[in-house]
Amino acid sequence: MLAAALLPAAGAMAAEAPSAAVERVREFVAGEFAGAEDLRASLALIVPATQRPRTASGEDPDALDGQVFSLVGDALVVVSRYELGVAESDGAVVVVPVDFSVVATTQGQGVGGRRFVRAASASERVRYRVLLRKGEWLVQDPPLPHVSAQALLQSYRKQVDYAKEKLLPLPQTSRAQRETFAAMEREMNALQVLAGETP
Repeated sequence: MLAAALLPAAGAMAAEAPSAAVERVREFVAGEFAGAEDLRASLALIVPATQRPRTASGEDPDALDGQVFSLVGDALVVVSRYELGVAESDGAVVVVPVDFSVVATTQGQGVGGRRFVRAASASERVRYRVLLRKGEWLVQDPPLPHVSAQALLQSYRKQVDYAKEKLLPLPQTSRAQRETFAAMEREMNALQVLAGETP
């Protein structure tokens, strides 16, 4: 995990960004990188999906259903590291670019319905917008969560290990539950391969 020195920006948004706004982005990105599923509820300002611009197909690919996401079910981007760039400000809005090293993206949602796909590009730049609301800097409409492969694997291992130890040995465990945890284990193994680990 890297953090670039913040220097005064040039161009249309030439004003120096408030340090509190930059720290909010740093906190938000670091938290989601580490697998925190609930930061959006407290650190983000999310416009309701009904008010967001739509693509030609009518879908918003970056929208999540809520302010808390699931590491093992929702769409996300799997990354290995990130670096904050030079923040810019026009006074009302602060923009902080963050460069991610991308391992994989997801297709589909839900346990057993989501799969990992090797990233088409090894890097991605995301521009996080931060607004001041009632004295607090909030990340405006953040993109899909960018989560470290290690945090994601840790979440999978915890749930799969629990299932193997506590649930699957029980005769009353349903077939649907068994299939759900088998699908989760397949997803975990696929992610391990993409992350360069041996399943």
